[in-house]
Amino acid sequence: MTSESTRVDSLLDPIEDERLIADLPGIVKRTGVGKDFIEKPMGNWCDEEEIKWVTNLRVMLDEGSKTGLRYVGGIDRVLDRMSAIGGACIRNYIEARIVPLEDLGEYDHEDVSVLLVPDFYTGGLSRWKRSKVFSILVARHAAKQATVIYISNEEALKDEYGVAVWQHLNDTMNVLRGKL
Repeated sequence: MTSESTRVDSLLDPIEDERLIADLPGIVKRTGVGKDFIEKPMGNWCDEEEIKWVTNLRVMLDEGSKTGLRYVGGIDRVLDRMSAIGGACIRNYIEARIVPLEDLGEYDHEDVSVLLVPDFYTGGLSRWKRSKVFSILVARHAAKQATVIYISNEEALKDEYGVAVWQHLNDTMNVLRGKL
């Protein structure tokens, strides 16, 4: 996290980003991404690896093999990190939304280029919801849409969600590991 980036009031240009600025309250409400995360540099919350992931996002989605990012283990301030990713996407006119896992099954994610799920696995999800979540993950990957998730414990996820889900996550997402 860079100290230089903390001095920036807003990355939004009053002329170039006029429409974005005018609709900022609506964008914040619709996306779940706070105003500061849209206006300020990712470096305030994220490390170089995350910034690189966002910088290469369009290329990764075009290639289609690794369309997601998963945070695993003891990641500090995962919601802030995901919000910063969402903010960077919004600044670049990429539709991004933060959606809690509980709402994911009923959420219309079809037009969302980057879906951020800060509580993807923190333990216990009913069997029918696991099937729905797996279906969403597969559909998003096939549509070349990015999904960013947080997993508190990979081994527990593998036991609870099963090998098929685990294999899909492993095959389609880059990983950033925290302390165990």
